[in-house]
Amino acid sequence: MSKESTYQKLIGDLYNIFNSVWKIPKPGKHPGAVLKANSQYRSLMLSKGTDAKHVQKLWKSYYVIIAPDNENGLSKDTAFEKRPSSISMKKMQNNDRIGFLSKTDLGRLLEECFTPSEK
Repeated sequence: MSKESTYQKLIGDLYNIFNSVWKIPKPGKHPGAVLKANSQYRSLMLSKGTDAKHVQKLWKSYYVIIAPDNENGLSKDTAFEKRPSSISMKKMQNNDRIGFLSKTDLGRLLEECFTPSEK
């Protein structure tokens, strides 16, 4: 199996990622959804998730809400940012895989993150 196909298999996976990787100063973890993978640069594009209850109405348009199901490993409704972050594979090594997004949820998140808005 090639390195590129190994990276592509990560798309749609969900991880609990240390806050330090997200550059959040307090200890803890936030979920991250893998949206794109680049084996050449050994990096992933991830959308950071947070508890949907913490997202105020004013900011809801900047997030995609994903409900927990049997496959994704989420414990509550989670708001994923529409602005993904690039994270090195090296920083992903100590993070826990919790599940994977359904094709429907992955499609919604990809569309919201990578389709230009009509503003």
